[in-house]
Amino acid sequence: MGITTCFAALRGQVPGAIEATSLDESILNAKESGAKLVIHEESLQQRGIGKDELLEVETVGTEKIAEFVHEVDAAITF
Repeated sequence: MGITTCFAALRGQVPGAIEATSLDESILNAKESGAKLVIHEESLQQRGIGKDELLEVETVGTEKIAEFVHEVDAAITF
């Protein structure tokens, strides 16, 4: 199973330089609406990203991601 790290969940991004909008608010709105947002721990480690650099999201291992994929009605990866 391929896992992609969500760099959109990093705090303090300034995406205007590439004419993109920040996903901070969208991520927080999704969470407030009941969406479960998780980030793959191993991907963070491979990229040298600390949990303290992320928005308020849960980090999980590969096995937990696999469980989520099999249990949920819908999953969005980015």
